[in-house]
Amino acid sequence: MMKEGTYHHGDLREALLQQALKDLETTPAHELSVRDIAQRIGVSKAAPYRHFPTRLDFLAAICQKGFGSFLVALKSVPAHPKGPAKTLRSIAAAYIDFAWRNPWLYRLLFSAEGLQLASESTKTTGKECFRVLEEAAKEAQMAGWRSNDDPAWLASALWAHVHGVAMLRLEGLLASPQGRGDTYWEDLAGAMVEI
Repeated sequence: MMKEGTYHHGDLREALLQQALKDLETTPAHELSVRDIAQRIGVSKAAPYRHFPTRLDFLAAICQKGFGSFLVALKSVPAHPKGPAKTLRSIAAAYIDFAWRNPWLYRLLFSAEGLQLASESTKTTGKECFRVLEEAAKEAQMAGWRSNDDPAWLASALWAHVHGVAMLRLEGLLASPQGRGDTYWEDLAGAMVEI
């Protein structure tokens, strides 16, 4: 008999992935157990293997879902009323915020293991995440921001900046000065935009 509040019917694959994403809020990817996740949602330990024959298949599906969520977070940033450079700054802040809210998922997405597991569609979604930054940078350039810089170089530099800030924050190597609160991260995300 299944525990109350556990999985009863529907899309087992989706239920497993959702539980894994929830677990990744506090648990590193290398500690995830497909069998434990199955048990927590109330199905047999063998049930997931119909959808994920191996643990690597499971992690690959998590990466696909994770990059999809990351893309939604970046694309959902509205145009800023003060112009494209401010929108770019907001996208940079959303990038860092996604990493902060999804620390172990973010680490998996940009780990050697996660990148090796990525299917072609996952890689395409990951590239779309970069294109959000790239397109926002191009729009800001058309409005006069750093208009003499090469757009591809600028997008790469911006990505390196926000990814670096995100990882330094996640690793505890960069902390908000006392009294600055969450605006510090938006300011730091936008620092390159201000240069």
